[in-house]
Amino acid sequence: MQQAAYGVGAPELYILGAAWLLFAFAFFSRRRLGRLREMAGNRRSLIGLALQVTGFLIVRIAARPLHAAFLPFGLLGEMAAIVIASGIFALSIWLTHAAVRALGKQWSLAARVVEAHELIKDGPYAYLRHPIYTAMMGMLIGTAVLVSIWQAFLL
Repeated sequence: MQQAAYGVGAPELYILGAAWLLFAFAFFSRRRLGRLREMAGNRRSLIGLALQVTGFLIVRIAARPLHAAFLPFGLLGEMAAIVIASGIFALSIWLTHAAVRALGKQWSLAARVVEAHELIKDGPYAYLRHPIYTAMMGMLIGTAVLVSIWQAFLL
């Protein structure tokens, strides 16, 4: 009798794809509220974005084989990993949408100061200094738990 194999399969990949689509939707769904004149920008902030992308590449390259478990806890452990990753994804997606909405027309991919700059203290910015970076870290952790090996998760 063959032992059942657990781990990455179609449900995990569907959850992963849906989570990333919803996460990306936060950046592309906001209404254009007009452009503000940029007073100062810091393109070096893109280095932080590059580091995040590097983390995602490590997690993706170190993907575990089909039906390999994240940790050897059997079916219950893999189901728990799916629930935990889904919860992290949901919180990260919500946090991103809330942060982009709170920033409004001041939102930009690169750090910058715009004319009539206003310090945002509403929404998630009332509790976190960098909610979008925090959400990106959540997406990285959720992705690692869902489809990567535990060593890549630690890295």
